[in-house]
Amino acid sequence: MAVAIINDEIALTASADIRFVRSVHLGEKCIAKAYVRSIPGQKGKAKVEVFTYVGEEMVFQGNFVIYHSGGEDSGEGGHLE
Repeated sequence: MAVAIINDEIALTASADIRFVRSVHLGEKCIAKAYVRSIPGQKGKAKVEVFTYVGEEMVFQGNFVIYHSGGEDSGEGGHLE
């Protein structure tokens, strides 16, 4: 998800720090939310934070640093926050 959300021709994972809070069981509905942020002074890099929930309970958390080609600003709506 972190690479896909960047919305750039080239996007590669530079680092990932992930935490599975609990196992998800068959039939549970998971909703993932991702937040894209630029990294000041580092053009072509973005930080992506991903949170996955079952109902109100967080079951996964991940922090990713993504390299991207930087041809355009990336992220949802074409903008980095």
